[in-house]
Amino acid sequence: YYGPYGLLGDGNAWFYFDGFDRDIFRLTGFWFEPSNVSGFLFMAFFLAKALFEQTQQRRWKLAGLACLGGGLLTFSNAGYLALGCALLSGYIVRFNEKRKNYLCNIVKVIILLVFIFLAVFGRAIVAEYYPDNMDLRNLSGVRDSVKDPYSGRIEQTQYNLEIVLEHPEGIGFRIIGLDAEGRGVAYSASAPFMWLVSTGWMGLFLLLMREAQVLRSMGKRPLSSNSISIFQAWAVLFFQNFTFGTWMAPLYFLLVAMVFAATYYRNDTGAIMQGSPA
Repeated sequence: YYGPYGLLGDGNAWFYFDGFDRDIFRLTGFWFEPSNVSGFLFMAFFLAKALFEQTQQRRWKLAGLACLGGGLLTFSNAGYLALGCALLSGYIVRFNEKRKNYLCNIVKVIILLVFIFLAVFGRAIVAEYYPDNMDLRNLSGVRDSVKDPYSGRIEQTQYNLEIVLEHPEGIGFRIIGLDAEGRGVAYSASAPFMWLVSTGWMGLFLLLMREAQVLRSMGKRPLSSNSISIFQAWAVLFFQNFTFGTWMAPLYFLLVAMVFAATYYRNDTGAIMQGSPA
């Protein structure tokens, strides 16, 4: 671990650019790896944005910008994917409100779609067409072999898919990973595949029913700006966990509860609106 009190995080999460004589450390801190940091900080950015919209206090705007900058410094494709999807989700739920700026919003959506595309396929593109460009390799995340730009993630997912096809009911809960003798199951870091392997198609379906309730809550009209920002904070964790996570963390539960509270509770009386899943 590097930096004062290890704040710069894992020394293995670093890269460099040609012509720049100093190594650049990806923000990791005390999290497991950079994508976890990015999910947390981008989530905090949208929550700070919601607080600023509600209070108009400048400190929340500054806090949000600091979290946004920190999330970008993780150089995490999973985090960038989550940020792009969260921003896109905001435009989708605001569609009826933004028809006056129809052309401008179409341009923004196209930019976000390109951003999401590069977050997902950027590694493969760089490995295929620019294998000797170290700057592009560092930015895209191809920091090992160009023959395996996704660092074994595709093979791991395919392995888990084979298990799912053989055991559609799931293999049951167990400690993730292999032991020293190679026994056990090496799960994919992707939340849906982890639950497919453990609980089968039925388990994943039941879990996604909870997420469907979150999406259902956003069908309520009208929605306040801070409610949409809280929804985007949830979307960040949803999509970041889609690539690296579980969807069953306490922080994730808190975001689900916050979305329900923001969309189903009336601010003036505190009464629960009709249709609340609570």
